[in-house]
Amino acid sequence: MDSKIRTRGRGTSVGGYKKLEEVIGDYPEREKEARALWRVLGSGHAVVVTGPPASGKSAVVSAVVGCSGRREVLGDCVSAGSDGGLFGSLIRQLGLRTAHSTNLSATEFVEALSRLTENIVLVIDRAERLRTDRFSPQTLPVLLKINEFVGTDRVRIALITDVRWSRFVEEDPALPAVFSVPFRSYNRDDMHKILCRIGPSDEEYSGLSSLVLDVVFGCCRDLREIGKVCERMLPVYLEPLRDRSVQRGDGITLYKHLRPHLKTAAQSLYRRSQDALQIDDHQSVQVPDLPFGAKILLLSCYLAAKNPPGTDRKYFVASGRAAKRRRRTTFGHPVDEEASTKSRTFPLERILAILEVLLAQCGDDVTAPSLTVNSFATAVLVQLSTLTSMGYLSRQGDNLTDPKFRANIEDTLADQVAKTVKLELTNFLHLSENGR
Repeated sequence: MDSKIRTRGRGTSVGGYKKLEEVIGDYPEREKEARALWRVLGSGHAVVVTGPPASGKSAVVSAVVGCSGRREVLGDCVSAGSDGGLFGSLIRQLGLRTAHSTNLSATEFVEALSRLTENIVLVIDRAERLRTDRFSPQTLPVLLKINEFVGTDRVRIALITDVRWSRFVEEDPALPAVFSVPFRSYNRDDMHKILCRIGPSDEEYSGLSSLVLDVVFGCCRDLREIGKVCERMLPVYLEPLRDRSVQRGDGITLYKHLRPHLKTAAQSLYRRSQDALQIDDHQSVQVPDLPFGAKILLLSCYLAAKNPPGTDRKYFVASGRAAKRRRRTTFGHPVDEEASTKSRTFPLERILAILEVLLAQCGDDVTAPSLTVNSFATAVLVQLSTLTSMGYLSRQGDNLTDPKFRANIEDTLADQVAKTVKLELTNFLHLSENGR
């Protein structure tokens, strides 16, 4: 919806707008969008920011909210998993007390916001998930009309999505009217300006980023991915310049030197991992850049492979952890210590059982996403397929009704993945006399 809103609307200030004009230069080719966001947020209307991934939506929204003097409260629909999880995460960030700490109803959410004493902007990222069956059909209308329900002017709402707002309206024509601020994709010149601004301010980096864009721009428009490629290619690009085997102005020779490396980089787009972490035994392990749920699933497979099935009651059933039952965890059959040190096959049913326990354990930490097995049950098979294609799992046999897997995960990798999700792996791992 187009709008002619005065620059100095309600909830804005001259000082804030001057600060915005100073900050806006840090976001090239986004000046028009930033000013439109300022006007809509100042007017008190709900705003929907749409555009392709990595087009600067979240960064610009955060900058505009910071200049307005309001507090930004960020909610992620993917991490929340449900409307109750989303409402709960927003209220926890505000430090407001409610009867339930994790999952809140819409009524509890509105009641808690009515007790606010500060001005805030609720920023809901990946808002297209609000139209899925994991969220109540009333969640989106409640968020868009939050000021009316709360009865105060302290709350603003901004939704960020990769989907055009017209798609939302097509599915539900009764949605309240909102102001939409579309972000267009960066073109090649825009990306080059941004890369030169955020990278080293020298001629060499400008030339490198131009070469990288010539190769990958046709298949990738994600500024973050292209920036990572430039970071990895910079030492290779500078090597012939430092040993003076190539002149600085000889772009053709530099491109020939960089071409095989660029081909490899183009093939590894969207498949990067975190930097290598050093382990105490001086071994280097690469921690995969996976979503939170996929990491928990990976650890579930690791435990299913390492632990003998007879020990599941001891480590994954609450009653089995009592001291009086520890001697009966093998159900009368001795544990094969030699076999426990090897990776064994395990069925899908066992993976899901362990997964439920690990998710409940992570749920004790308020910083962990609010996840349950049911909240992403439809995605478990997809994640298993992804882990298999990445080489962390291998499928055994062709049985479709009862698939079995084998884990190809090193102990050091499992330890590092567990640290990233704040899970004490030793609490669930069966240790033999000789170690794992």
